Amino acid sequence: MGLENNQIQEWKFIIPVHYIESVNKHLVPCYRRGKISGKPFLYLRKSDEAKRADEDYTKSLSFYISKDLFKDVVFHNMDILYGFYFKELFYKRDTSNSIKIFEDSLARYLGYNDSQVINTHSYKRNLSNNYDGYEFIYIHIRNNAKPDEGVVVDRRTLPPPGLISKS
Repeated sequence: MGLENNQIQEWKFIIPVHYIESVNKHLVPCYRRGKISGKPFLYLRKSDEAKRADEDYTKSLSFYISKDLFKDVVFHNMDILYGFYFKELFYKRDTSNSIKIFEDSLARYLGYNDSQVINTHSYKRNLSNNYDGYEFIYIHIRNNAKPDEGVVVDRRTLPPPGLISKS
């Protein structure tokens, strides 16, 4: 059963995780010696916190989401909504680093290149119940989304830089 190239596909799921990592330094600088020159060079690697979060996310994804759902999917022009449900420290945790760490885990698990994501939306909420100490990530994926769908400013007629409106 094939899909037309432009047909929108949607999936919604929610997964529990031990802790939604929102480290500000999810990448850390390291030095390594070059194999040929022997000179040290700088590179970035995931921090220990980001590695632990990636392992937790991947375990939860593999337990709750079957890869078989996505085996015949060709990912293109993806629109993804992330909802982060925190158990504590609501106003001290941002979502931008959480998105990057989780998006890398999700892309690797489902087998897509995150450069195919054209729209990213996120929100955060405080959990009202304990849920055995877990936090949750809600994911809504739309595949084959239209690039200008939901865009506030038309990319063909951008206004001049600066304040566009105020109310």
